Amino acid sequence: MINARHIVFLLLLGSLMTSCQIIECGPNKDAFISKYEDLIRDVSEMEAGAPASEWSGYDTSLKRFVESCYDMYAEKMSAAEKRKFWIQGLKYYSLRYEENMITVLMDEKNTTSTRIRTNIESVAADSGLALEAFLEKNAHDLEVIFRDFGNELSKWVENFREIFEDN
Repeated sequence: MINARHIVFLLLLGSLMTSCQIIECGPNKDAFISKYEDLIRDVSEMEAGAPASEWSGYDTSLKRFVESCYDMYAEKMSAAEKRKFWIQGLKYYSLRYEENMITVLMDEKNTTSTRIRTNIESVAADSGLALEAFLEKNAHDLEVIFRDFGNELSKWVENFREIFEDN
């Protein structure tokens, strides 16, 4: 039988778990966005070709932001904030994976990659923008992200075209 101690323990445990998530994600949407932007800024300052061991903590943070925190605040975010969030996710991938970015992004087994890819597609579609308009509106950010990806970029853009032509 469950006694009062068990109930109090479960309530405290639930409160602690919520508190930890708030600390990691931020207590509100603005703090969440700020923490995410800090992550992207920190990653931008890393040296090219840094070993995987230096990326471990950042990878964990990105996974938490993309797979847990985003869902807590997505409803409160504007379309522009969502678009910026996911484009910054692409920026992270370009810095982290460099020429292998497209391969990692298209990996169906990687839940973070899948969320980034599908949300970029969703944000573009929800904005009611045709692919060309989306690319034009975000050209500067996308140019920085994809500057050196040549053929891989054209494959990725072609996939986007197919997605939008299907809609």
